[in-house]
Amino acid sequence: GPAAGGEEGEEDGESACAVCLEGYAAGDALRTMPCAHDFHEGCIVEWLSVSRLCRFRLPTQAEEDAAQAQQPPRRLG
Repeated sequence: GPAAGGEEGEEDGESACAVCLEGYAAGDALRTMPCAHDFHEGCIVEWLSVSRLCRFRLPTQAEEDAAQAQQPPRRLG
């Protein structure tokens, strides 16, 4: 079984890149951003070319759906 204490670098529970959703593997080039989140270097470079927001601060699809459900329905016409 796995060694007691878990893998090094997983204390915060983030064991996958929030951009590509792939887990980190030995030898992966990671970049830690000022927000203290880690990402695959290639993923975060590409992400930052599109968005300056931390990927962890964006709402998930479920959160967006819940927010839309709370808005009152609009009547057309």
